[in-house]
Amino acid sequence: MNLLLLQEGYPLSIIDVKDRKQYIDVIQQALVGKTEEYYDFIYSAIEKSLDEHIAAAQDSKRAH
Repeated sequence: MNLLLLQEGYPLSIIDVKDRKQYIDVIQQALVGKTEEYYDFIYSAIEKSLDEHIAAAQDSKRAH
């Protein structure tokens, strides 16, 4: 998944340890064709990663 994200210019999507069980659950559901929760989970993780990258860039800009 992260390789595909990187190839498209997105940052790595890090799944928090606290979210690991939910991540495994949504993968298992996706494997049997129930993909909506998987996509929602991944979109949320990507959005969180983007927010963290933006915040870090803004902090870096303020420091200079």
